[in-house]
Amino acid sequence: MYTVAVDLGKRKSQVAVFEEDGELHSEFKMANQKEGFVRLVRKLREPVQVVCETGNKCFWLADLMTEAGAEMHVANAYKVKLIAEARIKTDKVDARVLGQLLRAKFLPEVYVVPKEIRDWRELLRGRSFLVRIRTQLYNRIHAVLDRYGEEYETSQIHRAGAGAWIESLSLPEPIRGALGRYLEVIGKVTEHLKGFEKDLWEKVKTDEKARQIVGRLETIPGIGRLTALALYLELVDIKRFAEVKKLCGYIGIVPGVHQSGEVHRGGRLTKQGNALLRWMITEAAWSAVLTTAYYKQLHQRHARRIGASRAILPVARALLGVVYRVWSEKKTYEELYIKPAAR
Repeated sequence: MYTVAVDLGKRKSQVAVFEEDGELHSEFKMANQKEGFVRLVRKLREPVQVVCETGNKCFWLADLMTEAGAEMHVANAYKVKLIAEARIKTDKVDARVLGQLLRAKFLPEVYVVPKEIRDWRELLRGRSFLVRIRTQLYNRIHAVLDRYGEEYETSQIHRAGAGAWIESLSLPEPIRGALGRYLEVIGKVTEHLKGFEKDLWEKVKTDEKARQIVGRLETIPGIGRLTALALYLELVDIKRFAEVKKLCGYIGIVPGVHQSGEVHRGGRLTKQGNALLRWMITEAAWSAVLTTAYYKQLHQRHARRIGASRAILPVARALLGVVYRVWSEKKTYEELYIKPAAR
C-alpha cells in the first residue's frame, strides 16, 4: 500500500509518497486542483492511504479521496506535536512526518463528519456569524451614544421604532444618520438570520433522527431549539464520547491543571475545543439558572467559593451531563429526572 501525505496550503500543497516498505517514493508540490489529486491516486494503481491535517481544506480532500477509492485519514493538527516541535519548520518536513506517523499507526486522527451534516453546519455557523455581526453593530450604537453623553435604556435600541427614537435625540446630524444606517443594517441582518433558521428547520423536517434527538434535547432546562440543533450538528454521535468528561473536554469547558509534585492546582479554561458549543452551552446554563431551582442552587453554592461568573462553568458541565444521558438513553428530561423523583 502506498502512503500519500499531503500538507495542504492555500493554493499549492506539499506531497510526500511512501512505498509499502517506508521508502520515500517521490516528493513534490502540486496545485490544489481536484483533478490533480484524483490522477495522483489512480496513477499509483495499488491500494493507497492518504493523510492530511485538519484545516479549512481537509474535508473536501477527504471526500474526494474516498470517492476515488483511497483510504482517508485526517490528523488532529494540534496533537501532531512532532511537526510543531520540529526544529526545521518547512512544508516538506510536515508532509514527511504525517506519512511516517500514519505508517507507524501513531497518527492522532479526528472524526470525519458526514458530508450532509457538514452542509447543515455551514448554515448553523453562518447564522452564528451573522449574530456576531449584529451584536457588533448594537455595540457600536451603544458606544456612540455613550461618547455623546446620551442617557438611554438598552431596550430603546432593540425595540421596534428605534430609528424614530434616535432621530429625536439632540445629536449632530451626521451622527444621527450614521446610527440610522447601523439600524438599517441590523434590520437586514435580522431578515437573513430568519432565512438561515428557516432553511435549518426545513432540513430538520426531512431527517427523522435529527427530529428525535433535537426534540429530546430541548426538553432539558435552559436548552432551546437552536442549542439542541447545534448540539446535534456539532456532536453528530454521542457514542463518540466514552463519558461526560470526554464530552466536556471536546467542548472546552474543563480547567487546565498545573501540577508540581503532589500539588494540583486548577487554572483557567483550556479554550481548546468547539468554541460555538462552548458559548451556546454557557448561555444555556445561565438560562437554566434563571428558570430551574436545582441549577440556581448549584450556581449559588459554587458562587460563594469562586464567584458568580466562574460558577456558571460547573452548571454548564452539569447540563452536559444531562445532555449525555438524554441523548444516549433516548429519553426526555422528564422521563429521566422528573418522573423517577415523583415515584
